[in-house]
Amino acid sequence: MTAVAGRTDLDGLLEKAVAALVRPRRATYRLQLGPTLRFEDVGALAPYLHSLGVSEAYLSPCFKCGPGSSHGYDVTDPNAFNPEVGTEQTFDQMARALAAVGIGVILDIVPNHMGIVGDSNPWWTDVLENGPASPYARFFDIDWVPAKPELYGKVLLPVLPDQYGAVLEAQQLQLELVEGAFVVRYAGARLPVAPDSYAQVLTHRIETFGTRLPPEDPPSGPRSGSARRRSSSAGWRRWSRNHPRSASSSTTMFGCSTARRETRGALTCWTTCSRPRPIASPTGGWPATR
Repeated sequence: MTAVAGRTDLDGLLEKAVAALVRPRRATYRLQLGPTLRFEDVGALAPYLHSLGVSEAYLSPCFKCGPGSSHGYDVTDPNAFNPEVGTEQTFDQMARALAAVGIGVILDIVPNHMGIVGDSNPWWTDVLENGPASPYARFFDIDWVPAKPELYGKVLLPVLPDQYGAVLEAQQLQLELVEGAFVVRYAGARLPVAPDSYAQVLTHRIETFGTRLPPEDPPSGPRSGSARRRSSSAGWRRWSRNHPRSASSSTTMFGCSTARRETRGALTCWTTCSRPRPIASPTGGWPATR
């Protein structure tokens, strides 16, 4: 992405998308996307919608969301299509089929909330792992300095069915190593462990562990490239937590940077399909909010 005099390519795309909204509309037909109504199915409906006098096909949210979502509003990645409804290629084919009969496309995007169930949202998972030091911390409406001092810089999640001690005694919390990172698994959820807790995890009962090593095994050795990268990343994240960003940058829930990240996927749709016909944004402005 290039920048000229404080402007970026994304700014230009946004202006073009807004300009496309001024064209007249006759009728809008809303389509609830899902496994039984994918992009290719919508494209096949183009002649029927045209016969009804429809000028705009209003699509339900089509970006990646929680698994099995019946509505699509619990978006977990606003820059990737929901595989249950199609791909970038099938979206482009659908848009061309609709444009061929004079029908535009309205994308339903809701940038002011996201789905956080499980570990399917990488932004939210990064916030849980790195706290206020996460580059996505200011994307969410989190009070990092609540009334209780013990909760400073933390996110309180109501996920346990009983007192923490009871759940721990019942062995319902499991510590796992997944792709070089520690996580706590509970009832299908996978919660990341903060990097500054790794030393406590790795040194727990280390003397006992040492007695179980065969004598011929060296105590240390060369690590794989992924292990070295993980160690470097963890060190940087620990430094970041001890040197948090300014309060002003972490208290804005929906700033300009957030809006650009959230709507990048939608603007890409407009770019890839604007040659046959501009793709419209939701009625009332761009981006739409709910």
